[in-house]
Amino acid sequence: MSLTYRTLRRTATLALLALLPLAATAEREIGKLKPTTKMVGETKWVTQALQRYHYLNQSVNDIDFKEFVRIFMERFDGFHMYFLDTDREDFEVRLGLNMPTYLSDGNLYPAYKIFERFQKRSYERIDWVFERLDKPFDLTTDKTYEPDRKEAGWPKNKAEADKLWEARLTYEILNEVLSEEAGDNGDDAEEDPDNKVAAGQPSKEVLEEAVKTIRRRFERWEKTLGEYESWNVQEIFLTS
Repeated sequence: MSLTYRTLRRTATLALLALLPLAATAEREIGKLKPTTKMVGETKWVTQALQRYHYLNQSVNDIDFKEFVRIFMERFDGFHMYFLDTDREDFEVRLGLNMPTYLSDGNLYPAYKIFERFQKRSYERIDWVFERLDKPFDLTTDKTYEPDRKEAGWPKNKAEADKLWEARLTYEILNEVLSEEAGDNGDDAEEDPDNKVAAGQPSKEVLEEAVKTIRRRFERWEKTLGEYESWNVQEIFLTS
């Protein structure tokens, strides 16, 4: 990202912070977020403020809006786990090309359409995770998973995404199991022979506790998804 682009982004952040209301609890429902008349005016104001920074030699019309769309998507999905690459292609063509007009008009339609897709993909994935956690896991596999996916691309399709998430869940369960067993090994209490790891697999109790921990993690994420408000999406959009 260029210095000029970062400067524009910082300017938009500072300009918007003074206009944002306090957060409030919102219901979870895909597609419910809508901009207020005030938010439309705020978006126009921030866009005009950026245009006035002519000494940066970069106006809003000069920004690479394909990059803008990608960065906005990554503000929600920085590790490229929820969106598909087809989502990126769709947004770049359908929304990116008209982004200068949207911004000049204070129209937040692109922001909410992208966020709605993110919510949809996330809720679908959470349902998939809950269903998958009810099935057995093979922790003796030699497959690997790279948790830092900032430089990786989004999965090309659902099948590729499912494979990625299978690896991630196995990785997370293994981490929880190792953490649980490390804690047990540190106790002074006599070891329960029924809790010993057999043939590379953890005990039933340890595995069940790991699954419960991960399920609670995604339950919290599910709750967080429903707490986004219109102004949250606006802020992220204008500071992307």
